[in-house]
Amino acid sequence: MLCCILFFKGLLGYNLVMEEDKLKRIFAQLSAIKVNLPEGYDINEKYIDTYNKLVDELASGMDESLNEFLVPNNELRHRITSGNYLTGETNYSEDRWCERGMFLMKLDSLMGYFTLTLQPVPQTPEHQLGFRVRHNKET
Repeated sequence: MLCCILFFKGLLGYNLVMEEDKLKRIFAQLSAIKVNLPEGYDINEKYIDTYNKLVDELASGMDESLNEFLVPNNELRHRITSGNYLTGETNYSEDRWCERGMFLMKLDSLMGYFTLTLQPVPQTPEHQLGFRVRHNKET
């Protein structure tokens, strides 16, 4: 079986060496997570765990860390399931949850980074991202 290896020098200057099929699978899974997230304010940690594993897989094929895209452990919290206002007792869920906005921010930023890194480097200045300094010509 012929195996294709991708090597990109993206806009951000990072090298990505990974089997094309593996890269496509990671991208497809990240897209599926985003599209199929259950509604609600919080996201269950099983989705966070799956996402973080995919980020780690992607990072294993790069020469740079992707830690800033991981959902940190301190963003996962136990939900209050019940409480007694007379005794002050509070019961919490066994599983942990992450605020939906935080999770989507991490996912969207990774997907944006992924897209920017893998697109071809623009050949013309009007298609480049970022800022350029315009130098005045002396007459």
